[in-house]
Amino acid sequence: MILIGFIPIVFAIQLYQNNWGITPENLILWGVLANLFAILEHINYYIRQLMVDNFADFEYIMRNKKLKIASLAKDLKESEL
Repeated sequence: MILIGFIPIVFAIQLYQNNWGITPENLILWGVLANLFAILEHINYYIRQLMVDNFADFEYIMRNKKLKIASLAKDLKESEL
């Protein structure tokens, strides 16, 4: 989780080194997209289920007006000492 917090700092350093511009040649944009995808995956697995797999998930969202808690988050919370 701590490493995810460093992503904006590394991005700012990369932008500074490239005169605050994003160009396709230096692949910064692809790195940003990969990091955003990693953050969303972390949220999906450990915090809230962002994916709607079936109609039951969609009905849950409509009924409760919020996303479901991720299954892995429930398992980790139950196994706390």
